[in-house]
Amino acid sequence: MKPPRNINGAFNVRPLELAAWLSIATLAAAVLLIPRASDFHAASSMSETWRMDLNAAPIEELMTLPGMTSRRAKAIVTAREKRGGFEHAADIASVPGMTNDYVKRIESMVETRHVVNNPLSPRERADEQPYRSRGE
Repeated sequence: MKPPRNINGAFNVRPLELAAWLSIATLAAAVLLIPRASDFHAASSMSETWRMDLNAAPIEELMTLPGMTSRRAKAIVTAREKRGGFEHAADIASVPGMTNDYVKRIESMVETRHVVNNPLSPRERADEQPYRSRGE
């Protein structure tokens, strides 16, 4: 149903009718523009599956992790270059400035896809690891 027009072609509408037409148009726009719940699920599942590669990420990209400081990011890159890469995401716990709590916090956001050949021998790598008891 279209609003009536006067002789000059302009809309001949009373204020209440105008308010009704505007509310209908606003409601229609809201229905079309409000995202569906499935859109939110798709976006959240995408962020859950994407992980940052610790063996390839530059300092700037590492800085996008929550709680990451420039000092920590530089330490990760330095350790990565020295070791030839990380085999597991939890290996960054041995990097100076990293706490176990912080590693647990970001562990679900990072991975180690591109393992570089490690220039250190297995014995040197073992010496570099923090002390861990057999029960851990």
